[in-house]
Formats: sequence, C-alpha cells, structure tokens
Amino acid sequence: MINTVNDFWQMAWQEDCPAIIMITKLREKNEKCVLYWPERRGIYGRVEVLINNVTECDNYTCRTLILKVHHHLVMEPILHMTILEHNCCGFLSTVFTIHLTLH
Repeated sequence: MINTVNDFWQMAWQEDCPAIIMITKLREKNEKCVLYWPERRGIYGRVEVLINNVTECDNYTCRTLILKVHHHLVMEPILHMTILEHNCCGFLSTVFTIHLTLH
C-alpha cells in the first residue's frame, strides 16, 4: 500500500536493517505490490534512499542501497533482493548464504 512506504523506510533506518528480501514478484495474479524502492534516488518522508549498485541475475535482482537522513549517511549499505521467478533455488540459496553471513 502506497501509504506505508514512508513508514517502511523509516523502520528500515530505525532498526538498522542489513537486508531486505522481497520474496514475491511485483505482480502476482490480480494483485500488485507497490514499487517501494526508487530507480536511482527517492525521498520517503525523512529518509533518502540511493541505489548504489544493481546486479541482475537470471531469477533475481540484487541492489545495494544507501540510506540517508538529513543529508547524513546513517547506516551501512543495505542489501536489497527481489525475486523474478518463483521456486528459484538459486535465489533461495543466495538468501540463505546472506543470512549466514549476517548472523
């Protein structure tokens, strides 16, 4: 829902979130997810989100995001992954590897 995007980014900053993993596609059957990340740069409430790097793989896309509040870098880069196809073993394997790395 579009009215929750600012809250989402505020929460990611507030909780010092190391990764965001989207396990649904933007459109599934009749429902559509709100595109909550910017193409390059976006401002969501008081949080500025910058796309630092994008790596496109066969079944998923991996982005490195930088969050800023009031023009100050407030946290380490965030890993953002979106799935393009369901039942993608490579995606799940990558997510599991990232989980082990972060913990």
